[in-house]
Amino acid sequence: MLAHTDDWGSNMIAGARGHVGRFVCLLISLGWAVCLSTPSNAAADGPVLTSKRDIVIEAENYAAHRSARHVWRSRASERQSVSLGCEGTAPWVGRAAWIEFGSIGVDTPSEVAVILRYSKNSSGTQPVYIYVNDETTPRGEYSPKGTLSWNLFRQSTEINLGDVGHLNKIRLQVKGQQYGTIEIDFLRIRIKRWSVPVPSPAPFTMHLEGERANRYTTGQRIADSNASGGARLCHIGCASDGRAPRGGVLYYKDIHVTQKGQLVTTFRYSKNSAPTTPVSVYIDGQLRASFMPTRTGCWTGGASCYTTTDVPLGSVKAGTHDLTLQVAGQPFGVLDLDAVTLSLH
Repeated sequence: MLAHTDDWGSNMIAGARGHVGRFVCLLISLGWAVCLSTPSNAAADGPVLTSKRDIVIEAENYAAHRSARHVWRSRASERQSVSLGCEGTAPWVGRAAWIEFGSIGVDTPSEVAVILRYSKNSSGTQPVYIYVNDETTPRGEYSPKGTLSWNLFRQSTEINLGDVGHLNKIRLQVKGQQYGTIEIDFLRIRIKRWSVPVPSPAPFTMHLEGERANRYTTGQRIADSNASGGARLCHIGCASDGRAPRGGVLYYKDIHVTQKGQLVTTFRYSKNSAPTTPVSVYIDGQLRASFMPTRTGCWTGGASCYTTTDVPLGSVKAGTHDLTLQVAGQPFGVLDLDAVTLSLH
């Protein structure tokens, strides 16, 4: 079987006029031609693949290679193809080879496929492996079918390369076989399917100043430079004199939860009374949890007087909710509330 010797010399000469300085051509017997070259590199800013336009790249315009050979072919789109898989002289011993195309962009993350226009006039079904960027595992492979002549070309089926977020390199690689594995005229890259990832919603979190309850029947607003908003709601669970027990509720409305999830409420508070009276926590009028505030040793006097407690409230749907805190009365109060933070987990 002859390899790479079925092109017309006249085509080689005509094509060479348009590629002066790019190729070193070797004429061989019977007027046939083989042309080996060192190609010009692809432009630094390459084509961008979109849903409306495939990218077609001539094989000879690769950016990097190993053991690739340019061959003149009259039926190739630009009168030349790139041979992969064998030495450039008889007896055409098999040799591993690859070509790489760089600076390819994708405007939107997508599922991408490649189609090869190629010829093959050697036996066997050794595949062409296709790599994306610097990955060590091929994304796809294709076993070229014989075309009866190196100068007769056909197109491969679509070779799916899977999802790519930002595609900038494609490498075609073969292990090598006698007479060569494949000659590639060009490759066509196209988008098979949009696979735009749906961005995850930003994690929900909402901060409520304790002293800014929409309604409260226990507690007193008082300035405090160590509180998050410069004030706190004190005397919760006792009278305004800070001594006599008096229960009540705190009500916060218009809590807009952006997505369904497990709601956790974090309370920041101070406490210098016995931990004997719990705080009951309601969502939309439904009791979800209760917690016993921890004694911190002081009501005010510095940041060290404050602590936090996380209280899981279970699942909530996206939408608008309200939060209610309820306490029974306790001498000296149940807690002084600085802030409430709601978050989804």
